[in-house]
Amino acid sequence: GDWELVWERGTMDWNDDPLTLLREVKRTGKEVILDDKGNICFGNIKFPRKTLTRFHSKTGPYTLDTLWFFLKQEGKKHSDYVKQCQRLQFDFVSLTDRAELLKYLDGRIHTSSKLKDLPPTTEQPSTAKRQRPQEIEKGSDIIEPVSKRPKLSVTPKTEDGDKLKEAKDSFAASLEKPFQAAPSVSISDTSQDGSSQLPAIDDLPEPDEDIKQTFIKSDADVTRSILDRERVLESRVTVLQTEKKSFTALYKRMRELASQEEEARHNRSQNNSRGGIATVGNNRHEGKGHQSGADSHIKPIVIVPKSIQAMITMLNAKMFLEKDAWESPAELKRKGVKKNRSVAFKKTIKGFDRPLLFTVIDTPSMLSENQWKDVVAVFTSGAAWEFKDWRWKDPVELFSHVQGYYLTFEDEKLPPSIQSWNVKTIKISRRKRHLDKSAVSFFWDNVSRFIQEKK
Repeated sequence: GDWELVWERGTMDWNDDPLTLLREVKRTGKEVILDDKGNICFGNIKFPRKTLTRFHSKTGPYTLDTLWFFLKQEGKKHSDYVKQCQRLQFDFVSLTDRAELLKYLDGRIHTSSKLKDLPPTTEQPSTAKRQRPQEIEKGSDIIEPVSKRPKLSVTPKTEDGDKLKEAKDSFAASLEKPFQAAPSVSISDTSQDGSSQLPAIDDLPEPDEDIKQTFIKSDADVTRSILDRERVLESRVTVLQTEKKSFTALYKRMRELASQEEEARHNRSQNNSRGGIATVGNNRHEGKGHQSGADSHIKPIVIVPKSIQAMITMLNAKMFLEKDAWESPAELKRKGVKKNRSVAFKKTIKGFDRPLLFTVIDTPSMLSENQWKDVVAVFTSGAAWEFKDWRWKDPVELFSHVQGYYLTFEDEKLPPSIQSWNVKTIKISRRKRHLDKSAVSFFWDNVSRFIQEKK
């Protein structure tokens, strides 16, 4: 054929790899097929489908069948092409190699950094004119002299052949018969002691051992061809293997959920009749002194900003106010800390014999007019727009009713708004976390005085 003539004239160097033939396919549109023996056929010139080519990916050379199938799927989107490869069990050309491979096969470029030499080999592609029975074994996937491979005799003896034919004919006839249910055991089939008189399975005649071996040998070529093309994806061992898993994060999350549930249960038990936040009580107290039993009527609220750019938010408020330790809200969010609708903790402050239950929120719109009387501190980010949905929308008016606070680093300049509002500034160090305690102490001293004077 034309392919063989071109090859014999020396215009194509098959000793490198069949890439030259693939370029000819792209240029002329000639037909190339994958036969049932696993060979890529350029007319009468054949290559085993897994022949390595000089075009390399990051992991190694592409095989011939990979490039052949790529050309057949050239017009498809890459995602559809990959799905088709997975469905038909072909390796696929990576997206990063796709454009350069097409340019090379089209002839737009004649060299590429991805073209690398393969180890020298003396094999040649098979052709119909060059095959001789004594050199090439029929049905072989790889071209190899018969003398180098053990022969498997699959031709039975004449006597065994007759038995094999008779057995196969009988088996084929049984498949054509309509299905019949197994006969039921009647009284006539049963002896007086109740046992069945039908023949037991163990009593049935065994098939001839020679016939069994002949059946096996007769299918050897077909079986070998199937096994050679088989791709083992999983085995009984690999399906049981998995990477080592760690459940530390799960245990931590379960502890957090248990803690939140305990707080929620406590809050629900103290929920007021108006449906506001659970930790805010409606009982008012009188006088300036808050000792003994009167402490239980005080349920103070602290409001923090919603903005993630603020120094204190719902993510780090409890850690800072209860445990005297500040950490950036942005860093806590990166670690996966979840924001709660409200947090509560108990704190003993000056002037009170018993710990008070403080509730921290960032949504003042949930407060009733009566609950606003329990607000003892408001942290601000310095932006006036954050008060638009509050009871007092004007910052000047707001901070005349409640005590305001602004948390910042000690080396930062105060914004003009903070300087004009009635808020107290709490400064902390950027790196010296042991100094956080004195800053928190300053806050609680002011909260204590505010409660005793205003509440």
